[in-house]
Amino acid sequence: MASIVDVAKLANVSVATVSRILNDARNVAPATARNVEDAIKELGYVPRAIRPGPKPKNRQGVNTGTIAFISVGSFSPLDMYRMPAFPALLGGIQRGIEKHGMELVLAHLPEGKVVPPVLSRRRADGVLLFGSETLSTQLKQALNSVPAVWCFLRDSVAPDSEFDHVLYDNSHVGQMAAEYLLERGHRNLMVVGSRPNHQALAQRRNQFVETARVRGGRVLVVEGAESEEAELPPVQLDEIAQMVVQELRSGTERPTAIFISSDDLMVRIFNRLRQHGCEPGKDVELIGCNNDKPFMDQMHPRPATIDIKLDMVGERAIEQLLWRMSHPGDVVQAQLLVKPTIVAAD
Repeated sequence: MASIVDVAKLANVSVATVSRILNDARNVAPATARNVEDAIKELGYVPRAIRPGPKPKNRQGVNTGTIAFISVGSFSPLDMYRMPAFPALLGGIQRGIEKHGMELVLAHLPEGKVVPPVLSRRRADGVLLFGSETLSTQLKQALNSVPAVWCFLRDSVAPDSEFDHVLYDNSHVGQMAAEYLLERGHRNLMVVGSRPNHQALAQRRNQFVETARVRGGRVLVVEGAESEEAELPPVQLDEIAQMVVQELRSGTERPTAIFISSDDLMVRIFNRLRQHGCEPGKDVELIGCNNDKPFMDQMHPRPATIDIKLDMVGERAIEQLLWRMSHPGDVVQAQLLVKPTIVAAD
């Protein structure tokens, strides 16, 4: 790993000069600053968050160089790791952390009763919150002196108004899917969800149905049973896929296109359709959601999906948290929504 000494040698300047540039000093010749910046890029040097010298604006509030990523309530770290889209979110967070030379610590607040040591011992400069429950009194007290930002909500509704939120914009996903299929000439549609009581998935379903019907489409809704599990087991996803096949075989006005609210379910429907002689992309068009690479890579030709940009959410959450750390007196809550995009089929 490159050091500040390596940067100084490549730029042919002193270590003190590199340090002044990193600390946003004004008394450095522009040509020298460019040489140092080029050397930093070439070597891939990442300055430490904690280093000597005066703190520039982009390091105000950085004392330990540690950010805590805390899952709240019943949504445990194991639930997080089981989420198909979690690697994208964590990858974006990690890129943001590395960009600023900081460290990330994962912790859990089970059922709102115990404050993690990283907070109780003041070992974190800021906190990213992940989950869906209202914060406990204990955690709120611990966060009184530590900036915090919500970066993921399981149910898409912010449970607390005291902190900033950086989230993907779920409010237009169903509409985007319906418009995509309608513009491709489909009028008999199906929407498939894993469970009706999941708030984010229900929002996608309702928007899809409303948009399609307003524009003259017919929509058949297929869903699994209600469940409180963070992620459904494979056997239940397979049962939903079989329900889709049965509906396509029994209906008089067979849907020609299907919106599936998550890609892990779409890959199972894709495979089940093929097993029954129905070719996705030819006999029926599919569009999923989340742009989960492990699942999308299993389907050929690749169907369309909606990318909810969780990697961008993670990066943007870090930037917002660092801004909040350097502006502790600003009391205006910020809500930043990252807009999804459609990834067209192959």
